Amino acid sequence: MKKYGNEARTVVVRAAGILALVQIVLGSAWTVMNLGGFQEFRETEEILEIAKTLVTDEYVGILYPVLVRFALALARLLPLPYYGSLSVFQLAVCFCALYVALKGVPYRPLAALFILSFPIVNQLCLAVLPQSLAASFLLLGLAGASRRHFLAGGVCWLLAGLFLPEYFVLGAVLYVGCLLSVLWKEKKAFRKLFCRGVLAILMVCLAWGGVKAAATREYSRGRMARTPAAMALHRMVWPNFSNTQYFWPKEVLDVFGEEDLVRVSRDPEKVLTEFGIRLEEAYGKEAAQSLYWDMAGTALQVRTREIAADIAGDFLSYCFPPVSLGLALRGESVSLNGWNYGEMAQRTPVLARYYVSYSCRAFPVLVVLLTVGWALDLKRCGKCGKGEEGFGAIAAWSAAGAFLAAAWYTLSRAGMQDCRNAAWIQMAWGLGLAFLFSRLARRSRERADVAVREAGAEASVESAAGISRERAEVAVGQENLNGK
Repeated sequence: MKKYGNEARTVVVRAAGILALVQIVLGSAWTVMNLGGFQEFRETEEILEIAKTLVTDEYVGILYPVLVRFALALARLLPLPYYGSLSVFQLAVCFCALYVALKGVPYRPLAALFILSFPIVNQLCLAVLPQSLAASFLLLGLAGASRRHFLAGGVCWLLAGLFLPEYFVLGAVLYVGCLLSVLWKEKKAFRKLFCRGVLAILMVCLAWGGVKAAATREYSRGRMARTPAAMALHRMVWPNFSNTQYFWPKEVLDVFGEEDLVRVSRDPEKVLTEFGIRLEEAYGKEAAQSLYWDMAGTALQVRTREIAADIAGDFLSYCFPPVSLGLALRGESVSLNGWNYGEMAQRTPVLARYYVSYSCRAFPVLVVLLTVGWALDLKRCGKCGKGEEGFGAIAAWSAAGAFLAAAWYTLSRAGMQDCRNAAWIQMAWGLGLAFLFSRLARRSRERADVAVREAGAEASVESAAGISRERAEVAVGQENLNGK
């Protein structure tokens, strides 16, 4: 049985390695052929506008428009479009972040390339969007905090929040969690580590507050204020506009006509840019917040089952990005991923089709393969090897962050799942797969080393036995000569 278990482990490791290598090759080919291309997104146009004034609202971070402004200035000096230099920079930062986080993993460069080659991560690195940089710096912050580099980790957490505001909240949860886990393990140096961690948190919060006060202006981008009531309106009311408008308060129906409501129901973004803005202009921000809660509560009462099903479906879609992307490409789900795929395929349609289809199919196979291999060998690879314990903590906290990110984007957005928001979740899946592969590969190497040592020992025993036989034969021959 032990022999069969060792052979099964070897098969799992080799099969997973082959699947990962194929994805790396396809992803690298797509990256090279699309490095000079421009992907058109609504958010990209807005970022270019913000780069001119450097004034934003609660929905967009200030650091990415600053970076775009620098890239535009650089493009005037170099024969390279600004989006080309941004793509190279984003790819380099993402690879470095993954390489740092994967410390202790065998084949670390290949493991980093494997995670980078997921279509969602790869596309975001080549787009003029802040998601890839926000996820990369959040990963660096998590790696720094888990390895007791609290100040460096705090700086990276701050940068992630300045790229995407929601990543500041997500990073705060992960950073504090890492700090508490480190303090639990290092009880002897508790006071020193606690002071360093708390000081880093205070510095990050003060810097965040200062930058936000200087660069953020409410309503500067023509969107309603970002509040819990506004998120409830967006999440629960917009998908059920036509079914619940007859139950709304009279104050809402006095502001909007039938044509206005039809227009808003066709685009979830108009809830932010038109519906909420007009209500807040008509009744003020505080009164509008009360109306939002009334509308969300009414929608939840009237369409309870539909809203619960939509929230559960969106949450599962965010938790498994490659699966949701594959379903969207087959026309089996309603999301914004069709537009994302269209931007991927505009320059290399055939390659993009094979690349995305292969990755979406290989992902569940890799998850099942490595999970089953780890479960079968659970007793033997239960302890972390050298360098794996720190990476295991990073993978675990990344999984927790992925759960929180999926919950945030599910509850704060209307029912149109978008894989562009799943950069961190996809990275977390890649880190988890790398961790399982690392454990199985380590066990395979250990068993191979044991087999080599056993073979060497057997050879030594056989050699010693042969020498003993030769000596015995020589002794017998000597005795015969003496007798004669």
